[in-house]
Amino acid sequence: ADRSSNRLLGVAGLEPQQAFAELGYWLSRAAQGHGYMREAVAGLLREDIPRLPGSPTVYATTDPENHRSQAILLSSGFRRISVEARAQPTRRGALSVARFELGSNTGSRG
Repeated sequence: ADRSSNRLLGVAGLEPQQAFAELGYWLSRAAQGHGYMREAVAGLLREDIPRLPGSPTVYATTDPENHRSQAILLSSGFRRISVEARAQPTRRGALSVARFELGSNTGSRG
């Protein structure tokens, strides 16, 4: 949320699964380009991963053309591992997603 107005800017979360966790986030268009999501993702990775059982791999997916989102993931230590088919189109109309991974052997965590 915006610190001065408390207006919602976006959402970020880490969803634990059986053997991994999934990172997801959304940021309003007006809030993009200010570093908010980079800060939120770094905080989630720093604070929440240690609370998960074991040392799970964290995955995230983006639209293949969403370069801003991919830059956030790459700067957070994720690596691009694949492009996968998707049954429903993304908001941008793509029928595939780029999949990213953050694991114990992929670098920093935040």
